Amino acid sequence: MDNNVLLDVNHLTIGTLSPGETRVVKDISFRLLKGETLGIAGESGSGKSLTALSVLGLLPPPFRVHSGNIWFQATGNHRLDLCRLPEKDWRKIRGKQIGIVFQDPMTSLNPSLTCGFQIREALRACGNIPSEDLHGQCLRLLIETGIPEPERISRSYPFQLSGGQRQRVMIAMAVAGNPQLLIADEPTTALDVSLQKAVIELLRNLCTSRNMSLIFISHDLRILKDIAPKIVI
Repeated sequence: MDNNVLLDVNHLTIGTLSPGETRVVKDISFRLLKGETLGIAGESGSGKSLTALSVLGLLPPPFRVHSGNIWFQATGNHRLDLCRLPEKDWRKIRGKQIGIVFQDPMTSLNPSLTCGFQIREALRACGNIPSEDLHGQCLRLLIETGIPEPERISRSYPFQLSGGQRQRVMIAMAVAGNPQLLIADEPTTALDVSLQKAVIELLRNLCTSRNMSLIFISHDLRILKDIAPKIVI
């Protein structure tokens, strides 16, 4: 694999474990370069989210990878096939080298914990950060993701925030480990047009400042054309 290629998906097929072995994603292939943004388009139920979850080794039952490879250029130029990665090795990848932002932060964030606590836990899981530095790092992430009054937001619970603020908190958690690749799975679906544009601009700026690759998944081609020069349908 070319050293400039971060992710190389080859003939990936995802299906169920049932006797009928229904194929949901059929023979998909694409490449993502380092620092590049790629869009994945498709209607609801077409397998977009399953493709994203397969890259993180998080396919829920009854789905599984039937065939194909997902090659990832991990830190240290280690080429890994994510389809065959042992679970113990995923701790070095999830959050640290590949992050994900889900569609609905209300179902992804814990409603009983403050946003600051959840960001600090993401930071703690991703690196050897001294406990006394976690709060400062949390505030820096909130500032980087464009949240005003970061101290107040860090003390707030998810239900106390607007939809746009919750999505920015999710993005802050997803980039806490400074991943090489960020997957954004329908991150603007529940937002109005002005907030959609703001989130797209934020993701674009984060990718530029961090030299981070982005896979942006959406059913809306208009949004994809705004952020991704290359789109897989």
